[in-house]
Amino acid sequence: ARGAAFLAAAPRSAVATAFEERGVLGLVEHKRDLARFWRQGETLIEPKGFGEMKQFEQVLSLVFGGKSFQDEILPEFDPTIVLVSDNQSYAGLPAPPVPALPSFAMVLQMKNPASFDRQLQAALQTFVGIINADLAQKGKSDGMLLVEREEVRGVTLSVVNPMNAAIPEKPGLEQNFSASLAIVGKHIVISSTKELARKVIEVLLAPRSPAAAEAAPPSACDLYAVRAGELEKFIRDNEGAAHVNAMETRGLTQEEAKQELDAVLDIVRLFHEARIESRCEADTLAIDLTLSPAAPAAAGAGSK
Repeated sequence: ARGAAFLAAAPRSAVATAFEERGVLGLVEHKRDLARFWRQGETLIEPKGFGEMKQFEQVLSLVFGGKSFQDEILPEFDPTIVLVSDNQSYAGLPAPPVPALPSFAMVLQMKNPASFDRQLQAALQTFVGIINADLAQKGKSDGMLLVEREEVRGVTLSVVNPMNAAIPEKPGLEQNFSASLAIVGKHIVISSTKELARKVIEVLLAPRSPAAAEAAPPSACDLYAVRAGELEKFIRDNEGAAHVNAMETRGLTQEEAKQELDAVLDIVRLFHEARIESRCEADTLAIDLTLSPAAPAAAGAGSK
């Protein structure tokens, strides 16, 4: 396949293993040689998409102080990319927002991320400035943002917070986000929320045994995992909104909407985890799908 050239086989990372042991809503690990992909982009991507990619590259080069994104930035990245998703606690809010979205974080590893610290902080400030300028033009200055910093076990965490700190009586979409950035050793953490960013920092700083990571196949490429218990919580957090949507868009009664969602939850409760894992073997890509059943008590709990 054309895309096989940038697949990178390596043992499962200790970072992904640590998150698996902790238990989160979703976990993705990719092994990708991004620098090689970027160099060969013209042969891997359709012309229109490649043109847009090169335009994006120019923007990123400006953000990184004029450095070549292809030749100076991407080669610094390790092939391992970890994506984490977890439900939120919504501490400090009177109720979960509608909709209630899970948080997401991306963990990247670089050879020397500290050398890019100033550029990353400048990039964050630049993006916030662009958003604020757009809000000001639209007369929505109440929604403007600012970057604040705090310490988490000696790590500086930059957090994008609203200038207007008032908590609404009915939290909405905006209350799902507090974009955050941190550098932890050789890792860069980019998170949609401060809460998840703090969890990621704790995981990265925690001592861990390499035994589990060493047990993973050395040819591991990709991992996709979803925990059913966390998925059920996400569905429950949005239960009311799901009922309303089914009633408004499909004409269901409230009871019909409830029965339909309960049926979905009954299926989710049958499982502990759904997992897709790929392995690079010579010129082939092997894919394993694993569905782990729930413990008998959980599987038989039924709808409430």
